[in-house]
Amino acid sequence: MTAINFCGSCGARREAGAPFCATCGASFTDLRAPPASLAPAFAAKAGFWVRTWSFVIDLVLISTVLGLAFSLLGTTALAELSEVVALVSGLVQVGYFVIMWSDRGGGQTIGMRAVGTRVVRTDGAALSIPTALLRYLGLSLGLAVFFLGVIAIVLDPRRQGWHDRMVGTYVLRT
Repeated sequence: MTAINFCGSCGARREAGAPFCATCGASFTDLRAPPASLAPAFAAKAGFWVRTWSFVIDLVLISTVLGLAFSLLGTTALAELSEVVALVSGLVQVGYFVIMWSDRGGGQTIGMRAVGTRVVRTDGAALSIPTALLRYLGLSLGLAVFFLGVIAIVLDPRRQGWHDRMVGTYVLRT
């Protein structure tokens, strides 16, 4: 019997030894198993508004913590150091999202925990720090280009934005 080199469901090339299709999630091993247990491709995806709400929660949290920290330094010192404040704020935001999205943060920011979502790779694995950083850069690009990268979530059947496609991630409902 010859090994099948392509997915019978979507036609994508099959990776040697893979138990399911990385593109559509179809099982190569157990056709009786329920789809959600086979691959993240079949799991419930988080839509645009749930993801937006999660992001807003995270931004409010970060802004509140930074606001409290900077208020302890005094407003006159901050007025003279506005570039430093902007740099520190940006680094804290990048660090927060990268660490929380990665395997070290469990794939969930505090906002994602609040709305019940998690980010995973399309094969179900957790994100590494470099992958999470690339995802953040992709999100920034998608926001900078007239929000088209995040609006793509609405139009995509797998609910992936530019940043998700860029690094191969899904945001799943938990």
